[in-house]
Amino acid sequence: MPKQRNKHVNTKKKTFSTLDKRHQRVRPRKQMLIFEKKKRIKEIKKREKDKVDSNAKQPHTIESKREANKNVFQEENEEIERKLDEETFESINDPKYIPKTLITTSKRPSKQTYSFARELIDLFPHSTFIKRGVQFEIDKIAMYCAKRGYSNLIFVNENRKMPDSLTVIHLPSGPSFYFTLSSITPIRCIYQHGRATSHIPELIISNFTTKLGLVVGRMFRSLFPAQPDFEGRQVVTIHNQRDFIFVRRHRYIFKNEMKVGLQELGPQFTLRLRLMQRGIYDKDGNDIIFKNKPGEESNRRRFWLS
Repeated sequence: MPKQRNKHVNTKKKTFSTLDKRHQRVRPRKQMLIFEKKKRIKEIKKREKDKVDSNAKQPHTIESKREANKNVFQEENEEIERKLDEETFESINDPKYIPKTLITTSKRPSKQTYSFARELIDLFPHSTFIKRGVQFEIDKIAMYCAKRGYSNLIFVNENRKMPDSLTVIHLPSGPSFYFTLSSITPIRCIYQHGRATSHIPELIISNFTTKLGLVVGRMFRSLFPAQPDFEGRQVVTIHNQRDFIFVRRHRYIFKNEMKVGLQELGPQFTLRLRLMQRGIYDKDGNDIIFKNKPGEESNRRRFWLS
């Protein structure tokens, strides 16, 4: 005879749903204990880290260990700036000032030097390029430009068929500046670069704080008109850091009312001042105001422009 099932015995199988319901009461309590434990561990680690950071020494940099420079002007001094303008660049304070720059090269330049000179024409407004003849020296070219109303003269010099330095002369009577060139990135090599327009760019010159630095900053100001075209949204930045002068050009793009982005226009290059002379540049080295030959820096913690 078949066995009869006991009616009182529960023959239902335990499913996952029933187990979940049974553990629902235990789970919130367990989660809260785990959360509190993690929070305590996090607080202990933070206290230990803060204790270590407070006892740790701050790392030294070249800026923090730099030597004091007596010629640094921490605040704007109208009298000093007025004297500098009277000595060198008085015309740049005129709101209607418009520069006229001539760009040329060294004798028998290479293709790369011509290419870099073309990009400088695109960078500096109201600039023109004239091919240099072998028979013309710097003083004769400067006299030619001064008689025709040019305010600046730029020579692109080369070494081993590559541009390696710039000579900038403020006309008609100087001063003259000699810069070494490095880290040149042409426009075509900049990733997702934009195309510059003919609008006059805004100019940002930063970290030129010594007397020599102020003169160099005014020289760069003389290469750009006093009134920019804000509709073009173009800006040229000339920033000095550790006596290296970084030149960049961007266009700022408004994404919406709150966000703005930058688009690189190029070119990119870095300058370093090696020589400043009164009057027109002279190879004999007369009337030298500042001279700093490559490889002869006696102290890396001494800066001349900031």
